[in-house]
Amino acid sequence: VGEGLAPLPPRAGKEWEILEEQLRHRSNQNPDQALMMITHRMARVHEFDRVLVLKEGRLIEWGTPGELLKKDSLLRQMIELQRIEDELAG
Repeated sequence: VGEGLAPLPPRAGKEWEILEEQLRHRSNQNPDQALMMITHRMARVHEFDRVLVLKEGRLIEWGTPGELLKKDSLLRQMIELQRIEDELAG
């Protein structure tokens, strides 16, 4: 699934709820299939089973959100940076 909602502002809650509902429905219908979500919005990352972090097209870290957030990972740094940007914008 691509990030069709990328142009939306960070707080476009209703649109995100619709997308999440559709993804959950699709996932429940096909529990044996993997679903890949590509996003630049870090706020929802804790809802994923596994996270792959790419930098300049290379896989640099992977694991569960909890594993990556416990250490000084690029994912953790990106989440903090995006949180600060969202606070300044809003």
